[in-house]
Amino acid sequence: DKKLRFNTNHDESNNATPITVYHGKDGAIASSVISIFLEGVPLIYCGQEVGVSNTSVYTGNGPIDWTQNGDMLSAYKQLLNFYNASDAARKGTLETFYDVNVAAFTKTYDASEICVIVNTRSTTKLYAVPGALKGNWTNALTNLTMALQDTFSIAPYQYFILKK
Repeated sequence: DKKLRFNTNHDESNNATPITVYHGKDGAIASSVISIFLEGVPLIYCGQEVGVSNTSVYTGNGPIDWTQNGDMLSAYKQLLNFYNASDAARKGTLETFYDVNVAAFTKTYDASEICVIVNTRSTTKLYAVPGALKGNWTNALTNLTMALQDTFSIAPYQYFILKK
């Protein structure tokens, strides 16, 4: 049994779309990062990846403009390409690390491990890094090394997908 993880679906988007609920493009993508990488199967609902904001699109009163918000579409493609290529992302064992402002968890599968860190707030937060996350990681989206030490500042809705 696998859970279906989503931040919107056909019922939800009839009332409000992610770009509205999560306060813009950055919040909508940040919420998707969490739903994509938690245990289960991610659901990306039609138009979510280009930031559809008008609920009438979902009631059949207008087409989706696939050319809007190309930056969002690129972000979703990048996230899903990594998800599909990573055994740890798809099949890993989940370990969560509680913080009131930041969603943080790891997924481990065989010798590979990923770490997902997401600021769920619209303001910059100081994140106290749990001991289990400290050390050098590689940013899975940029291939740059990121050293997690005691604390670091994380911008509004900023996220990191890290790997070892």
